Amino acid sequence: MSSSAGDDLHQSAVARLRALLADKSKIIVCPGVYDGFTARLALSEGFDCLYMVRNPSQPVLLRC
Repeated sequence: MSSSAGDDLHQSAVARLRALLADKSKIIVCPGVYDGFTARLALSEGFDCLYMVRNPSQPVLLRC
């Protein structure tokens, strides 16, 4: 069986997260993002992980 590119990407993301969680000397900070734009902003700022929120209006309401 051949794996698709999406499966490979998922596996590498899982492997990266497991490696981050295994490093007990590191604190993991995961900002909440609600779309691709905010995800790119967070990644460009150097965050290692992101948390995708379920409700897109939630971050807007929390900023008030």
